[in-house]
Amino acid sequence: MTPKKRPRRETPTLTSVRARPAQQLVRVDPADEDRAVILGQLAELLVAHARIGQRIAFKGGAIMHLVDGSARLSRDLDGSVVAGRPVRRVWVEQALSTPAARRVVVSVPRIVNENPSSLVFPVVTCRSLSRRGQATLGVSFSINWDDPLLDPPMMATVELGSRAVQIPVLTARERAAEKVRTFLTRGQARDAYDLHHFGAHTLIATDRRRLPQLISRKLAGHVPDHWDLRARWDEQTDLAREAYERGEGLVLLRPRPPWNEVLHELQRFRTCLPRRAA
Repeated sequence: MTPKKRPRRETPTLTSVRARPAQQLVRVDPADEDRAVILGQLAELLVAHARIGQRIAFKGGAIMHLVDGSARLSRDLDGSVVAGRPVRRVWVEQALSTPAARRVVVSVPRIVNENPSSLVFPVVTCRSLSRRGQATLGVSFSINWDDPLLDPPMMATVELGSRAVQIPVLTARERAAEKVRTFLTRGQARDAYDLHHFGAHTLIATDRRRLPQLISRKLAGHVPDHWDLRARWDEQTDLAREAYERGEGLVLLRPRPPWNEVLHELQRFRTCLPRRAA
């Protein structure tokens, strides 16, 4: 008898996250909800630029919310260059200054962090969606080109109010591998929350089979080669637990899952770690 295939886990969407019964939702500042949509609008504007186009793919907490249905709200948009070549500051400024952009963006910062391997716009002032008049709010945007993509990017559908757009994003498994690296280096509550969401709601069996290889490649050259990575993971888990139980740095649309559920997923990711970085 041919064994039945396990059904692919259904990934929650932005609509489904916000369509939960009222008792499952958490009241948050409307500005935080606005940012989720605005960050998607910024991604759309950047992709529409002729010189940027498909050269970048997006990742990070904003993409987890918009694409994977995570309940965590973010304040910044992160991107990686697909081809490893720099994106120029002037291109980003052009993308955020078009007639379409002026409906979203009030101003871009005069001070921009231009580094050899990244470009950071610390505060992009945008129009609030939920408040009348001239109310504004700030978001940030960063893009790097020193961390080559290991998977081809994928096109994802993002809901922006009453319409849907497509933007290029890193695959879920590559974003999860980067999040493992982030957890090892900073171990914050939001990193633990994101790993739980990847493990419990996003990754499928084929992703998990690739994770050890992807994680090893993401770690190479980014963490000290003398670290015992599993011991380091345990230390970061202890630190993250304290912050997680305080809700430190977490802006969520739903109550956070119990720590024991988060810990279960963290332990599963731990098994994917090499003993030391190559």
